[in-house]
Amino acid sequence: MWIRRTPDEVFEVERRHDLSRFNPIATAAMAVALSLFFSIARWIGWRGKFAPSGDPIPMEEAFSGFPASCIVIFLIIYAYRVFFRDNPPCDGALICTTCFEAAGRYAPTKCGCGGSREPQYMWRWEEGRRLSSRSPRND
Repeated sequence: MWIRRTPDEVFEVERRHDLSRFNPIATAAMAVALSLFFSIARWIGWRGKFAPSGDPIPMEEAFSGFPASCIVIFLIIYAYRVFFRDNPPCDGALICTTCFEAAGRYAPTKCGCGGSREPQYMWRWEEGRRLSSRSPRND
Protein backbone atom coordinates (compact mmCIF):
# COMPACT_ATOMS: atom_id res chain seq x y z
CA MET A 1 0.00 0.00 0.00
CA TRP A 2 1.16 3.53 -0.69
CA ILE A 3 2.03 5.57 2.39
CA ARG A 4 2.93 9.25 2.39
CA ARG A 5 6.48 9.92 3.57
CA THR A 6 7.01 12.15 6.57
CA PRO A 7 8.48 15.63 5.95
CA ASP A 8 11.80 14.39 7.38
CA GLU A 9 11.87 11.47 4.92
CA VAL A 10 11.05 13.76 1.99
CA PHE A 11 13.82 16.13 3.10
CA GLU A 12 16.27 13.20 3.26
CA VAL A 13 15.32 12.02 -0.26
CA GLU A 14 15.79 15.54 -1.64
CA ARG A 15 19.10 15.94 0.21
CA ARG A 16 20.46 12.66 -1.20
CA HIS A 17 19.37 13.69 -4.68
CA ASP A 18 21.09 17.08 -4.37
CA LEU A 19 24.32 15.47 -3.13
CA SER A 20 24.29 12.87 -5.93
CA ARG A 21 24.68 15.70 -8.46
CA PHE A 22 28.21 16.31 -7.16
CA ASN A 23 29.32 12.65 -7.22
CA PRO A 24 32.08 12.49 -9.87
CA ILE A 25 32.36 8.69 -10.20
CA ALA A 26 29.76 8.19 -12.96
CA THR A 27 30.99 11.29 -14.77
CA ALA A 28 34.59 10.05 -14.67
CA ALA A 29 33.53 6.64 -16.02
CA MET A 30 31.67 8.28 -18.92
CA ALA A 31 34.66 10.53 -19.68
CA VAL A 32 37.09 7.61 -19.74
CA ALA A 33 34.75 5.52 -21.93
CA LEU A 34 34.24 8.32 -24.47
CA SER A 35 37.95 9.21 -24.56
CA LEU A 36 38.84 5.55 -25.03
CA PHE A 37 36.33 5.27 -27.87
CA PHE A 38 37.74 8.33 -29.65
CA SER A 39 41.35 7.19 -29.15
CA ILE A 40 40.62 3.71 -30.52
CA ALA A 41 38.76 5.27 -33.47
CA ARG A 42 41.81 7.41 -34.26
CA TRP A 43 44.07 4.38 -33.89
CA ILE A 44 42.14 2.30 -36.46
CA GLY A 45 41.98 5.17 -38.94
CA TRP A 46 38.43 6.49 -38.49
CA ARG A 47 38.46 10.27 -38.68
CA GLY A 48 34.75 11.10 -38.72
CA LYS A 49 32.26 12.33 -41.27
CA PHE A 50 34.10 15.46 -42.38
CA ALA A 51 37.60 14.03 -42.69
CA PRO A 52 38.60 11.23 -45.02
CA SER A 53 39.43 7.91 -43.44
CA GLY A 54 43.12 7.34 -43.29
CA ASP A 55 45.57 4.64 -42.54
CA PRO A 56 45.86 3.45 -38.97
CA ILE A 57 48.30 5.48 -36.91
CA PRO A 58 50.67 4.26 -34.20
CA MET A 59 49.07 3.57 -30.84
CA GLU A 60 51.27 6.11 -29.03
CA GLU A 61 50.13 8.87 -31.37
CA ALA A 62 46.46 7.83 -31.18
CA PHE A 63 46.45 7.81 -27.40
CA SER A 64 48.58 10.93 -26.96
CA GLY A 65 45.46 13.08 -26.50
CA PHE A 66 43.74 10.62 -24.17
CA PRO A 67 44.46 12.45 -20.86
CA ALA A 68 43.48 15.85 -22.23
CA SER A 69 40.30 14.52 -23.81
CA CYS A 70 39.38 12.78 -20.54
CA ILE A 71 39.72 16.05 -18.64
CA VAL A 72 37.76 18.11 -21.18
CA ILE A 73 34.94 15.57 -21.47
CA PHE A 74 34.80 15.18 -17.67
CA LEU A 75 34.51 18.94 -17.16
CA ILE A 76 31.75 19.29 -19.75
CA ILE A 77 29.66 16.42 -18.38
CA TYR A 78 30.26 17.39 -14.74
CA ALA A 79 29.23 21.01 -15.38
CA TYR A 80 26.08 19.80 -17.11
CA ARG A 81 25.19 17.49 -14.20
CA VAL A 82 25.75 20.19 -11.60
CA PHE A 83 24.00 23.08 -13.32
CA PHE A 84 21.30 21.52 -15.50
CA ARG A 85 20.11 18.42 -13.68
CA ASP A 86 16.45 18.19 -12.65
CA ASN A 87 15.71 19.48 -9.20
CA PRO A 88 13.36 17.74 -7.46
CA PRO A 89 14.21 14.09 -7.48
CA CYS A 90 11.29 13.25 -9.77
CA ASP A 91 11.73 9.90 -11.46
CA GLY A 92 8.95 10.63 -13.89
CA ALA A 93 5.98 9.17 -12.01
CA LEU A 94 3.11 10.97 -10.33
CA ILE A 95 0.79 9.27 -7.83
CA CYS A 96 -2.85 10.23 -7.26
CA THR A 97 -3.50 10.98 -3.58
CA THR A 98 -7.00 9.45 -3.78
CA CYS A 99 -6.93 6.36 -6.01
CA PHE A 100 -3.10 5.89 -6.01
CA GLU A 101 -3.01 5.48 -9.78
CA ALA A 102 0.39 6.17 -11.33
CA ALA A 103 0.75 8.60 -14.23
CA GLY A 104 3.60 9.96 -16.32
CA ARG A 105 5.67 13.02 -15.47
CA TYR A 106 3.77 15.38 -17.77
CA ALA A 107 0.26 14.15 -16.92
CA PRO A 108 -2.22 16.71 -15.58
CA THR A 109 -1.98 17.29 -11.84
CA LYS A 110 -5.70 16.52 -11.53
CA CYS A 111 -6.58 12.81 -11.73
CA GLY A 112 -9.71 11.44 -13.40
CA CYS A 113 -11.07 10.41 -10.00
CA GLY A 114 -10.90 14.02 -8.79
CA GLY A 115 -7.77 13.66 -6.65
CA SER A 116 -4.53 15.52 -7.13
CA ARG A 117 -1.27 13.93 -8.24
CA GLU A 118 2.05 14.27 -6.39
CA PRO A 119 5.59 13.16 -7.29
CA GLN A 120 6.27 9.54 -6.40
CA TYR A 121 9.27 10.36 -4.22
CA MET A 122 6.83 11.82 -1.67
CA TRP A 123 5.34 8.32 -1.23
CA ARG A 124 6.70 4.91 -0.28
CA TRP A 125 5.38 1.40 -0.82
CA GLU A 126 4.97 -0.90 2.17
CA GLU A 127 4.26 -4.53 1.47
CA GLY A 128 2.04 -6.52 3.83
CA ARG A 129 1.46 -3.80 6.37
CA ARG A 130 -0.54 -4.95 9.41
CA LEU A 131 -3.02 -2.62 11.02
CA SER A 132 -3.79 -4.62 14.16
CA SER A 133 -3.43 -3.11 17.61
CA ARG A 134 -0.48 -5.43 18.31
CA SER A 135 1.50 -4.05 15.39
CA PRO A 136 4.62 -2.13 16.51
CA ARG A 137 4.10 0.42 13.72
CA ASN A 138 0.54 1.58 13.96
CA ASP A 139 0.55 5.03 12.37
